[in-house]
Amino acid sequence: MRVPYLRKLTDLYYSHITDSSVVIDEARNWHCVTNVEMYIKIFGKRPKIICPVRDVEEIMASFVKVFERNNLEWDYEKDAVGETFEKPYLQLRDLYNSKYRDCLMLVEYNNLTDDPHKVLNSIYDFIEQPVYNHDLNSVESNKSYKQVDGIYNLAGLHEIKSGVTKSITDPSIILSNEQRCKFEELSFWQ
Repeated sequence: MRVPYLRKLTDLYYSHITDSSVVIDEARNWHCVTNVEMYIKIFGKRPKIICPVRDVEEIMASFVKVFERNNLEWDYEKDAVGETFEKPYLQLRDLYNSKYRDCLMLVEYNNLTDDPHKVLNSIYDFIEQPVYNHDLNSVESNKSYKQVDGIYNLAGLHEIKSGVTKSITDPSIILSNEQRCKFEELSFWQ
């Protein structure tokens, strides 16, 4: 009984938001193996999961910069555990190494910022939808992320510049050689 109930509940939820047959859900936990299995049970097909990735040493260097701007000291052992980095990272690695890897499209940050049109076209190909011509000069931050910044007490955590531009975060300046080597090894998708 659980499967038909969840299917109807999901249909009801999205029917109040859109009449489209395609839904792009921004929830962070779709890249979890158990959620993929649940989706397959409910909808009888595999989901298409688009997951942006960035070299881990660049992510950690970015965290260090955000912490410094907030007059805080970044401690990987304390600040990267749990929901901040560790749990989503491990779930992504597990899905990547699972039999559901074909559900996953990893979008590398550097590829997206270097050639956004090419990457967007490949995303549309992956989700089997017609290409949409985006205005990449008017990309804006989602205002609701300001609330998330407040939860973590890190102003600027989700701040983005207008348009698609690469942030310059040089891990070799911010991280020690030992840290950089440790984090470089974590970018398993390369």
